[in-house]
Amino acid sequence: MKRLFLVALSLATPVAVIADTTVFSDDFSGGSTIQSATPGAGTATSADYENFNQGIAPVNYSIAPGALHFETRPTSSALGEVEARFGGGPVTLATVGDYVTLSLTFVDTANVLTTGANANSSINIGLFNSGGVNLNQGLQLDGAQVTGGSQTYLGYVSRLFFNGNASGYNRNTQNIGSSTTSQNQDLLFNNASSSAAFNSPGGANFTGTSGSPTGFNSGLVQGSTYTYNLTISLTAANAVLVNEQLYTGAGTGGTQLINFSGTSTGGAFLGSTFDALAFGFRYTSSTSLAGSLDISQITVSDLIQPIPEPTSVAILGFAALGVGLGYRRLRR
Repeated sequence: MKRLFLVALSLATPVAVIADTTVFSDDFSGGSTIQSATPGAGTATSADYENFNQGIAPVNYSIAPGALHFETRPTSSALGEVEARFGGGPVTLATVGDYVTLSLTFVDTANVLTTGANANSSINIGLFNSGGVNLNQGLQLDGAQVTGGSQTYLGYVSRLFFNGNASGYNRNTQNIGSSTTSQNQDLLFNNASSSAAFNSPGGANFTGTSGSPTGFNSGLVQGSTYTYNLTISLTAANAVLVNEQLYTGAGTGGTQLINFSGTSTGGAFLGSTFDALAFGFRYTSSTSLAGSLDISQITVSDLIQPIPEPTSVAILGFAALGVGLGYRRLRR
């Protein structure tokens, strides 16, 4: 009996150690571009980033090792974002417990959730499925309408407001509807009170995101570094848990300022495949100012649990059968 059991163990496939895998990592030193006229799918270490702004065509953007810079126009209310497809994927969450994390380290260079902003100011982060469609070149979101590009992207967004409130919602394929602007290219801002945010349809809110987290004291510090993480975990065949975390400094070793989660399920569930990302902010204030960010690092990592190969399962089954037969012989 003992000998048969040892044979069964020897036939079993060794249990793999499951760990996070880096899918995409970019510090902008390996060929990344911004505002390419023909953005592509990217590689595992570079991407073609596109800048989308409200009220003005993108200006004062740049890319250099350790610094992807973008900003909004000087005004009392504006939003701006960068979007990209990333290589190394796509990432597909197939088994309950699989997850993907988007992590961005940035410097708040000017007026992003800083003193003087009001409660409508926010920073936003999202992961999306491009369906294999490349972005359009970055443009003015409330300018003349274009189609294609990110109009058809599906995904999930988390948002942190200046007053500490957090929320999350999905972003579905956009219809043209009655709009005459390019707000169908927006991925992040969900029917904000402007003709620059997606609203056809608007995003369905996640269950469970609301309130003011402990540790977030009404705003960020201009000139300081922060890390903003978005983790999407598969919790059922048609449900994902979306978690956002904000830390001081580079990485997760600093003070955690926010940790909020919400579940996207039922009609809010838009799949679990990801190959595109977006990050941006909205500035609103009584004072007309430009806002800007410098992103120093973008990383996408995942944990995908291995599915046993059919041959391995069959071997284990035969081994178990042998153990059972041996046990029966010993009982006789």
